Amino acid sequence: MSKIVPLPIKSSAIVIKELQDDIRPSDPIKANEYILQNMFFKQDETGQLTPYEFTVGLDEFKKHGLGLYLYFKFLEYAIYVFFIMSIIASVICYFNSTGNGLDAWKNLNLLQKLSVGNQNKIESSSGTTYTTSDIQQFYTDSSMWLSTLTWMDFSYTLIFILFYLGFTYWSNKSISESLVKEKVPANFSIGIKGLREDERDPNKLKNFIEDLGFKVKEVKYAKNYSNTLLLHKQEAELKIKLKGEEIKARYPDYDPKIKQKYLKELQEIQAERETIIKNTIGKRLKHDEYPTLMAFVIFQRIGDKNMFIKEYKTNTNFNFFQTLCCGKKVEDKYLYKGNVLKIIPQVDNPSNINWENLEVSSSNRFLRQIIVGLGVFCLMIITFFIVFAINVVSKYSPEDCEIRDYTYENTQQWISQASTASEKSQIQQCFCMNLSLTTLYADYFDYCSDIIYQYTGIQALQIASAFVILIVNSLLQLLIKSIVTFERYQSLSKKLSGTLTKLFISLFVNTALITLILKANIYGFKLSYYLSSPIPPLQSAQQKEVFPSDFNREWYAVVGAAYVNTWIINIFSPYFIDFVLYPIKNWFRKREAANAKIQRDLNKLSVGPEFDLDLYYANLLNTIFVTLFYCSLIPLMLPLGFLALLIHFLVQKFLLLKFYRKPPSYDEALHDSVFTLLPYSIIMHILIAIWAYGHPYIFPSSSDALIDNEGFLDVSKDSVWIRISNSSQISILGVIFVIILIIKYFFINPLQYLVKVCCDSEAVVVDFAQEETYDQIYDQISSVQLATYEIRENENYKDLVYSLDSDHRSPTQRKSEEERVPLQDI
Repeated sequence: MSKIVPLPIKSSAIVIKELQDDIRPSDPIKANEYILQNMFFKQDETGQLTPYEFTVGLDEFKKHGLGLYLYFKFLEYAIYVFFIMSIIASVICYFNSTGNGLDAWKNLNLLQKLSVGNQNKIESSSGTTYTTSDIQQFYTDSSMWLSTLTWMDFSYTLIFILFYLGFTYWSNKSISESLVKEKVPANFSIGIKGLREDERDPNKLKNFIEDLGFKVKEVKYAKNYSNTLLLHKQEAELKIKLKGEEIKARYPDYDPKIKQKYLKELQEIQAERETIIKNTIGKRLKHDEYPTLMAFVIFQRIGDKNMFIKEYKTNTNFNFFQTLCCGKKVEDKYLYKGNVLKIIPQVDNPSNINWENLEVSSSNRFLRQIIVGLGVFCLMIITFFIVFAINVVSKYSPEDCEIRDYTYENTQQWISQASTASEKSQIQQCFCMNLSLTTLYADYFDYCSDIIYQYTGIQALQIASAFVILIVNSLLQLLIKSIVTFERYQSLSKKLSGTLTKLFISLFVNTALITLILKANIYGFKLSYYLSSPIPPLQSAQQKEVFPSDFNREWYAVVGAAYVNTWIINIFSPYFIDFVLYPIKNWFRKREAANAKIQRDLNKLSVGPEFDLDLYYANLLNTIFVTLFYCSLIPLMLPLGFLALLIHFLVQKFLLLKFYRKPPSYDEALHDSVFTLLPYSIIMHILIAIWAYGHPYIFPSSSDALIDNEGFLDVSKDSVWIRISNSSQISILGVIFVIILIIKYFFINPLQYLVKVCCDSEAVVVDFAQEETYDQIYDQISSVQLATYEIRENENYKDLVYSLDSDHRSPTQRKSEEERVPLQDI
């Protein structure tokens, strides 16, 4: 095996040279170098970077961060699981399609026949009333179908539960193994707090650790910027833009207003920064002169790291009993300048750190999270009523129809007997809606033209409302991503986890719960009607709407079938748009790149946009939740969910390899957030299944619960316990799953923590003779991500550090704002 020579850390002079290159006239050769460094490429045996093929295995993604690998692996396995579940659901769809429960609405939507509501209804042998024999036969048949449905639902629910438990175990094992096997900087690194603020020389801390017998690659300090880092960063970016404007000014089509705009923004930022520096810091400082906050230490081996953590804690973390009664005392060699250091065993990868947020205390961040939570809640209320109003305006169906024999002759007779114009119109409408499409267009088009146009308009409104909901969700996502920045997360992964949770909840509420609330009628309680009371137009519009009682047959016909149409648009349109717009976006980007005047603009236009893992995780989670939420009512949701996940996987993998820029090295934070939320999808599915299968009108609990009420079937007995007993298999499964969660979160997890604390259990130390050093694998790591905690090497912060050091002069030393652009002094 050939020896890998580590790349040297770049000096500040090289960084300055790179900045000069960024704001020089554009050069396609340098842009190509930028593409190789920032796109999702692999390194071959000769060290050359080449694009991945679409067929590349997911294990290759592990080199670019464990978080990205876990995302695609979870999506891949979810596709397999949903495929198996879809096969079972397809059998249920077939059983449902053979029923006659929704014949009265047979032409409202073809998808309604696949729902549970289409289970056979009671039939009268006499043609007018229901006899005891009719009721008994209906009960016998419904009991048989109920048993079949609940066992099938039990089967695919159990499959998903096993998938959740199995993947949780596998992913936890993979995360643990990655601490040793995967070559990422965080596995070799620790954080250290407890340093003096005036600590300046990282080599002293490095020598202290090495004197204890552990080999260290590097020690880098993080600084406390007194909340000015963002302003410094914005200032540095504006200075770069102003330098670029000077180059653009050489061309005849230059607009000087842009430069004036940047200068105005620069003055405002500098004024704000000057105020903070004057009131908080007292004087202008160079980067290295800012107070030291903490240190990042990269060890040469993971074994060095683990042994240092274990030995240092063993010899410094003495409890009260050990100190007072046993006389335990920290040896001088474990004291750094007289202090015991606070060790942070696991830190983020260098490219994953938000350096400006490290200084924010946990209490301050908690307060910020409360404020952001309230802001997101207000946004969700606003979007709730927007989507709510859209659903109210776009009615689900025409007026309700009585269950009759709608022949043309009978219809004319009923119309002649009707006393009002509205009754006649409704009878005509019901006749037309019960015709097959072939008969409707062939024989009764003129007679039913008004109804056809009305029905077409309703369908168009439903489609339009689905797209409006999609637009509202997209705007809400942009707003949430903007305000989450206020929470000041310490790492990109933690920020994305917080964004993911808020995005998912908003998506699920808008796409699943609002539709349910809109038509909810729980024992006469119409939640939608009461929620709309503050807005009279919405309430008056709903007075004309039908509120189906619970999950009865009317609900499946009026709400369920229409929701499938809306959901098809919601789950497929984002991926379809992404894939269709891919070549268009590429064309526009290349066109703009051809006209780029400076290297910085050309570089940005030469690579694709960021891969928003939090957004894609939120959409993935929303697809799973909504599918499981409604699949007991409408089994077709499972095949649709499978197709959505499959398209999601294919499109996102293709765009990641061919379009998006190389993402940061995500850790497992997003994955952990998803698997914290995922059990709730199972619980909600089980609760909805129990309520749906226990509906006494479709699946009566006993023949005694059915009464012959003047020719109309009525329900006399209904309770929560009856519904639970109707679907006993699923109820038992739900109880078992909840018990598993309780054992996991309230017994196993606390026990593991106690064992770790009491027994000082640490990671297994790898044999030093077999373990590669960080120097040996530095070249491999740096080819896929940032391999050092030197902030001057970070693409997002190097402009900032140079700006701090070059702008160290006092304001009196500057003659004009133009002199404050440091790159002009080069």
